[in-house]
Amino acid sequence: MGNKRECLRDIPPGTQNITWSSPTQPNLVTQYAVRIEDQTDGTQQGGAASVCGKTQGRDGQGDECFTTSRTFWSYTFEVGHTYLVWVHGGSCNTYGDSRSVTIRVIAPYPSVTIQGALKEYNTTSCSAGIETATPNFITVTPQNRTGVTSSCTISPSTGTTKTSYSCTVNFDAYAGADCSQNLTLAARPVEYQQGYLVDQGVCQATGNNTIAVDVCGANPTILFNKDFLFQVSGPWVKLKNSSFSAVSALSNPIPALITAFDQDDDAAQRVFIVGGSGSDPGVVAATSINTGTAKVSQNEWARGSYETASNLSPKSYREYLKTRKDYQTISNLSAITEGGKTYFWQNKDDPVVISDTSAFDGKDNVVLVTAGEIQINADFKPTSAVALVATTITFADTVKEARGVFVADTIDTGTNTANGLKITGNLNAKSAFQNKREVTDNSKPAVFIVFDPELFIKLLPSLSTAKYEYQQKQ
Repeated sequence: MGNKRECLRDIPPGTQNITWSSPTQPNLVTQYAVRIEDQTDGTQQGGAASVCGKTQGRDGQGDECFTTSRTFWSYTFEVGHTYLVWVHGGSCNTYGDSRSVTIRVIAPYPSVTIQGALKEYNTTSCSAGIETATPNFITVTPQNRTGVTSSCTISPSTGTTKTSYSCTVNFDAYAGADCSQNLTLAARPVEYQQGYLVDQGVCQATGNNTIAVDVCGANPTILFNKDFLFQVSGPWVKLKNSSFSAVSALSNPIPALITAFDQDDDAAQRVFIVGGSGSDPGVVAATSINTGTAKVSQNEWARGSYETASNLSPKSYREYLKTRKDYQTISNLSAITEGGKTYFWQNKDDPVVISDTSAFDGKDNVVLVTAGEIQINADFKPTSAVALVATTITFADTVKEARGVFVADTIDTGTNTANGLKITGNLNAKSAFQNKREVTDNSKPAVFIVFDPELFIKLLPSLSTAKYEYQQKQ
């Protein structure tokens, strides 16, 4: 068959067994001649020279060899050395063709540890710990996956408050691992945006999730202390003394550390609906509910995956209004001359633009209805009870506060990166609630809605339908 050379093999240092297979006709082989040549220092390894005599080596020198009847031999390999190993099978002093392999002895690569704190970034500050029910949300992706494994732990292992993490990355030198490459860490609890890495103790809005490692270099860095920072998934909303219902999902994660919107809010209540003095928070109903690890309210009244009964929409209210209610058609806000009336905007293609409250002040219980859009371009706090019903209600970016009952298919709170929006009264978005409000301090809600029952009750006769039951008596 001729001599046969196998490819290069990398092994760890220390005592290893050199093994080989028996031939297909074992009766022809009763012993093996084994020669191990250390090519690094030129020394000739082996023993029992008198048993098998001399064999010509690769480097032209006669190497000592040893014989054995076993199919393995133990040898201590030194790190940084390269060895050539030959095995001949035969009987007595007659040997056949050889099998050989080149062995390179390399030290194992050290493992890399990446660890640090988990913190919530709240625009102006960082708070220790995050609140999440998401398990195992940190992963490590190597630039070259071959021979690289990783595992991450999040502490504490129980509860929803998580304060630290630790990831261990192993590089298998004998499986072809790339010892100099980039590692990318990803962390995304559902309650937060994608996390990012910063140096330990740093609090800032951005970071870098890639770490360069080189475990095969001299004195490699194997410990990286990096904090993971997280921002909540987006601007959040808070209600007071109210209920909430939606025909879609509610996604409103609440930060771990919150502050009050204003004096009407209570920072001690990390909930979606806060209760006031003598008032219980109501029920939260949506197809699915996500407020992070915060409760929907102190009562925890919630219902998911429900079906809604048919109720009054802005369109059906307008139809009801035209057939069952007294109303006055107008094309200018100056035509609102008295309270206790319902006014219908004449042209739906002509938006109702409200720049002040002069048309409503002193005229209690006014309902303004349009099949088009109502644009509120300034703070809206009339001295009387007002309800606005439209297909779309849009609050300008500059509006900070509005008082009234606002009902529309779509309600747009405007886009503002500094000012939140407070609604006192009630707000009903039949189809879509478009909120792009932000605040400079994300620990505050971007929109704060305070239910005013007195205001609502005043307007209820105008906003509701009446149902009568009667019997005729002879």
